[in-house]
Amino acid sequence: MINNAGSVKTPVPDIMEDWNNKLTTAAEKGDIEALKLSLQNGAEIDYQNVGGWTALMLAAREGYLEICRLLIDTGCKIDITGVNGWTALMSAAMYGRLEICKLLIDTGCKIDITSGGGETALMLAAMIGHLEICKLLIDTGCKIDITEKMDGYTALHLAAQYGHLQTTRCLVEQGGASPLVKSHKEQLNATKWAKHVADIIKR
Repeated sequence: MINNAGSVKTPVPDIMEDWNNKLTTAAEKGDIEALKLSLQNGAEIDYQNVGGWTALMLAAREGYLEICRLLIDTGCKIDITGVNGWTALMSAAMYGRLEICKLLIDTGCKIDITSGGGETALMLAAMIGHLEICKLLIDTGCKIDITEKMDGYTALHLAAQYGHLQTTRCLVEQGGASPLVKSHKEQLNATKWAKHVADIIKR
């Protein structure tokens, strides 16, 4: 913008947006002091960055337990979903952050929320083979046989497909997952799929 004197006026920066971005950056990097400073200067605790991530989601993904605890104690919402429909629990489950999963569950997060693609926290943990997180979610009472949207896979399908033997066994023996649930993609009929899972469990 040009004023009457012909000089260029510099736009006033959006100070609040700056602190919001500093908040999410601090959460992602594990900088608890910078995060506290951002909150003290009015950053919105549930602000979502351009990728749809909140500070809690980022801290959960990166494994920063104390930052997650601070954000929760300060009153952040724990079940907000990002652009891909993921929650903080899904991020923690996918990246193997067991203690953060425990914290979120103890705080009362919803464990069966599905992402935009229909995945649950259990599916994400099963796909990577995070056995202890799968056990935790099962013990907490998660739904075992939810199917994701694209291929109709359950957590059991994913664990078996990626060769996670202990996780597959856990889903069947501890969770009661049914190998009879047929995916959209697999050409195996229910009987053949059940035999495939049984063979994995015997290994």
